[in-house]
Amino acid sequence: MADLHAARDALDELVFNTSHPTPEHCPGLREPAWSAYEAAPVESARA
Repeated sequence: MADLHAARDALDELVFNTSHPTPEHCPGLREPAWSAYEAAPVESARA
């Protein structure tokens, strides 16, 4: 049963993400479209 619940939750998330696309989940919404998604700016470790 736990596996079925996990599968259901994963499918629910997939359906939600396809119904409500964001740049995080949809490369076509990124600027430019082929760029990697960055939720927050990452500072370089080099100083």
